Amino acid sequence: MNRLRKLKRLKKEPARRRKPSEMQQLREGKRKRIAVTKSPGHVDKILRTEEKWGELSIKAHTRREICLSNELLDYDLVRRLIHGAAHRWARAYRDKRITFEDFLSSFYEAAWRVIERYTWATDFYLFETISNAIKRRGQSMLRAAGNDKRRAFHEALPLADDF
Repeated sequence: MNRLRKLKRLKKEPARRRKPSEMQQLREGKRKRIAVTKSPGHVDKILRTEEKWGELSIKAHTRREICLSNELLDYDLVRRLIHGAAHRWARAYRDKRITFEDFLSSFYEAAWRVIERYTWATDFYLFETISNAIKRRGQSMLRAAGNDKRRAFHEALPLADDF
């Protein structure tokens, strides 16, 4: 009798492990990608910003509000990202008639639009998406001012030379 029980136990297949859902696979893929490509400090900033976005989106949902951009734009990491980028771009192109305030305003607008359209189901985290949007916006501003790769050393003319 004991022998029969042991045989039945052996014949049972081990419990199968559940396959992770698409959401879990996406989150795990994102985490692995940033762990490999980014420094630990940068990974921490990315994950903290994502966590803050999650908290604010839950809060906005419970209060039945749509706009969470204001609070997230006031979040320290996002604010530092925008201001730091504006300082870097303004310093690098100070002779191109584009001021720090121009860059700052444009970068806030780009970040606002990214936050409004962001969902968890994208391939990139919010911090990365904002950073990429800021870079693209800075390049667009330079093109609009007449500076592109073909004319990298374009200098702005003084006002007296235009007349």
